Amino acid sequence: MQFKIRKEAMTGLAMIYKKHLNDADVPQATKKAVTWIKDKILHGYYMTGMEDRYSSFVWKLYLDCIVL
Repeated sequence: MQFKIRKEAMTGLAMIYKKHLNDADVPQATKKAVTWIKDKILHGYYMTGMEDRYSSFVWKLYLDCIVL
């Protein structure tokens, strides 16, 4: 159950990050306000003791949504 919750939370954060950094109409202050999301997602990748499927999911999410 924890995996599903973390997966949905990370996916939501990644979508917010991607939307706000790809949209030209978003103010610079908003773009600056969502920069912490990238760090939070990467932190999930490097957490020790997490399941392998979680780490691979976070890495895929990072590549799909964070690396533009």
